[in-house]
Amino acid sequence: MLYRRILPGGDEGSGVTKQAYSTTILPAALLLGLSIIFGNKAFLYLNVPSIQMIKTSSPAVVLFVSWLFKLSRPGIRVLVRFALLVIGGTITSAGDAHFNIVGATYQVSAIFTHAVRLNLIQLFVKSSESQMHPLRFLHYLTPPGALLTGLAAYVFEPSAFSVHNLVKVRVYHLILNAALAFTVNISMFFLVCVQILVLKTVG
Repeated sequence: MLYRRILPGGDEGSGVTKQAYSTTILPAALLLGLSIIFGNKAFLYLNVPSIQMIKTSSPAVVLFVSWLFKLSRPGIRVLVRFALLVIGGTITSAGDAHFNIVGATYQVSAIFTHAVRLNLIQLFVKSSESQMHPLRFLHYLTPPGALLTGLAAYVFEPSAFSVHNLVKVRVYHLILNAALAFTVNISMFFLVCVQILVLKTVG
């Protein structure tokens, strides 16, 4: 396979135990699929500005989950700052003329699942058995997430799998989306190696 040729040590064992895969990588992959599903469903009920306003609370959620995972220590100053951030985002979103409680629930669920996924990845990166290249990590992470997303689309949106809709999809749109998703996931892995809060703050 391609990653075996371009990655250092690609022909050797991956170093990923069954326990690490079942307790960290697989849950992170499933959370990846859930965050995509919830995030896409939110667009059916909310417009882009409303979604972006709700997303302002993402850093606070990531930080809160990192406290639960004991990856960082809570501090009063940081807690107050992020509490103000969440309160401000909540007030702004609730005052939006296009606010929809169903869409907001989907978006909050997407944020929470994404936050848990980021912390699981950081937990894996910090473990002694996770010395692997980011491309190899994506090799393990993306297939279960893609499978979950595909199954959900097939169950809840079966009409979208018609030949007519498949013909309408432009190839360059798929290539561009795939390239952007690949870039985001690679950057996420490198930033997680530093601090997951950096990723949510800058993006």
